[in-house]
Amino acid sequence: MKKPSYSQMRNLFNDAHVQACINSRKAGVTSTPYTLKSNNAKLSEALQEVISALDFPTLLENILDTPFFGFQPIEIFWEESGDGLFGLVPSGFEAKPQEWFSLGKDGEIRLRTKSAPFDGEALLPFKFLCPIYRKSTEKPLGEALFDSVFAPVNFKRGAVKFWGTFVEKYGMPWALGTIPRQTLDSEAIKFKEALENMVQDGVAVYDDSCSVELVESGSKQGSSAVYRDFISFQNDEISKAILGQTLTTEVQGSGSYALGRVHSQVRDDILRGDIKLVQNAINTLIGYVLAVNGIEE
Repeated sequence: MKKPSYSQMRNLFNDAHVQACINSRKAGVTSTPYTLKSNNAKLSEALQEVISALDFPTLLENILDTPFFGFQPIEIFWEESGDGLFGLVPSGFEAKPQEWFSLGKDGEIRLRTKSAPFDGEALLPFKFLCPIYRKSTEKPLGEALFDSVFAPVNFKRGAVKFWGTFVEKYGMPWALGTIPRQTLDSEAIKFKEALENMVQDGVAVYDDSCSVELVESGSKQGSSAVYRDFISFQNDEISKAILGQTLTTEVQGSGSYALGRVHSQVRDDILRGDIKLVQNAINTLIGYVLAVNGIEE
């Protein structure tokens, strides 16, 4: 399947199971306590005030979007500070769409502009945080988990659509009408319309020479299970791509303690990786604060 665009990736947030997996993964990091450590107590306190003045939960959310897209540019806004240790401090931030950026010849991230829509321009110093997930030679802009999620979500959406059509056609009993052989075509059409109204409203009026029978589809239960199993399989694939396992979002059958422990270990590995991603991004932001103020720790 063709690699999805970044706009198509964002559309994956609309899937309920994808959103549940993302919330679970992010919660592992956002619920983890953090501290700022420095050999200089006064500097550490000043940096804590700078970070606390920002919308830190939203900043974490933006950074934690990185694994799903491969990289996440975040623009930093600066303002002068009237007091304190720093003359310039970050006053806010805003996550930017990935398609606004390109990759330079030396592997650096560049900003697409009207004057340079393809190659882009060099980023201004201290203006952007650009965390990258699992950067490699083959994937200089990181590994995007949504690449693996795209196909299962679209398969599932197709299955849900067909399942809805199936339920509409076979979920309700069919109204089978019988009319005398000599019935006029015009009367037969009226009788058909009466049966259609009966399906919609449950009420129909017809001549006593006609009869109506409600017929159930005998195979609908098994056919419906095919759709359900297919959708469950796609949800499992989504869970494995985002969480590394399936047990925390889909528990089927009795399971086992041993299997749960193995899955939990995989989950912990992902959590530690996400914490390291956030740690590096925040350390970069702190480095910006120190650099623009000419301070060496």
